[in-house]
Amino acid sequence: MSGTPNLSPVSSTWISWLLVLFAAAAIRLGASSLFFGDLEQDPDAYRALAESWSESGIYGLRQADGQVHPTAFRPPLYPWVLSWGVVGNRLQPIWVVLVHLVCGLATVSLTMHIASMVSKSHRWLAEISGLLVAMDPILVKQSTLIMTETMATLLAVWTWWLWVVSFPKAQPKLSRWSAWIQPASPLLIGLSLGVGAFCRPSGLVWGVGIVLFAPWFVSPSWKRGFANGAQIALGMLLCLGPWTFRNWNQLGHPIWMTTHGGYTLLLANNPFLYEHIKREGASRHWDPRPFHQEWGERPKVPEWEDDLQAQRRASKTIQEQPSLFFLACFVRTSWLWAWWPAEGSANLKWIVGTWYALFSMIVFKVIVYDARQWRSRAELLPWLPPLLLALSLTAIHSIYWSNMRMRAPIMPPFYVLTAIGLVTSYAYARTKYRNGA
Repeated sequence: MSGTPNLSPVSSTWISWLLVLFAAAAIRLGASSLFFGDLEQDPDAYRALAESWSESGIYGLRQADGQVHPTAFRPPLYPWVLSWGVVGNRLQPIWVVLVHLVCGLATVSLTMHIASMVSKSHRWLAEISGLLVAMDPILVKQSTLIMTETMATLLAVWTWWLWVVSFPKAQPKLSRWSAWIQPASPLLIGLSLGVGAFCRPSGLVWGVGIVLFAPWFVSPSWKRGFANGAQIALGMLLCLGPWTFRNWNQLGHPIWMTTHGGYTLLLANNPFLYEHIKREGASRHWDPRPFHQEWGERPKVPEWEDDLQAQRRASKTIQEQPSLFFLACFVRTSWLWAWWPAEGSANLKWIVGTWYALFSMIVFKVIVYDARQWRSRAELLPWLPPLLLALSLTAIHSIYWSNMRMRAPIMPPFYVLTAIGLVTSYAYARTKYRNGA
């Protein structure tokens, strides 16, 4: 990074990277052992989807008539992977642990590789980045639950890695991976974004942002920029097309993503929550039971129509109380970027809150101070996808339902910036000490 004191340019060794991966494995396995019982829970019905898929070959849920009915309520990638671990019509918890461990270690590895490419070989920067990702409270906790954050984070950092190795201008240090990735790089990025949307649909908004903005910053001409954007969009469409056709065929409606969006929009914009925000402000201790009771009494309709009804109810609430909607947007944004969890002991809240408060201030310092010294496009380009990801997550979850865990995919870039702040501050302090001495 230009304009900042450098540590001695000693390359990270493979031994130090293996030690970080060993530590990451120990942390994840330790957390899984401690909270192994949580893997029996199924808050988002991913276990049920995996088991019914494995048993019947249909992506759906078993209904009151005993039959498995097709669904598009949840994205299919995560339940599909879980279905490989169904034995005797039951998802084996050890399979979930293994899937999350592999995803977690791959996320740490990719983060370290990205850090080594964008940092101009500050000593230990890659290892610090990887270790912080391995220790992140959100990622560690979510790895003990049957939920999508662990896989979604891997797919997000994989897309970022593809970006950095695909465009020579986006990586200050050249990589041998570029030779075979660059010829098809925009298409690969689009495919990665499409696959990621099958884990967390919010990734589609990130993909649209990349299509609209990113190619123009790496292309020498508008024609090349348009071609890159078109290839990224094509990659996304190649993923979404078959899924949309499947939904049209099995559900009678061309659902291009999921039927979950209406519910999450209504969950974030209903009279019960608005009344809570009016009384309690940004407090996260909202009792959703009255909302769930009312929603549960709705008439039975096809899944896609149920989604539309939820959207209409949410839109009605927003239109009737526009001032509360805008206040709720700020409240939901504060929930997304909160430093401490809403639940847990006071000690846990203090530990997690201190962790995020400290590192957020370091990242703020890097963005406000150090980023001003990034004088070339090559230094700025690697950070374009993470910036668009942070903006897209904030925009989505200011309107839809929001909590801390939903920012999981942005944590690897967060910790690379944290590591930059730590190593540059240490280098500066060491230089000042030597000069003073």
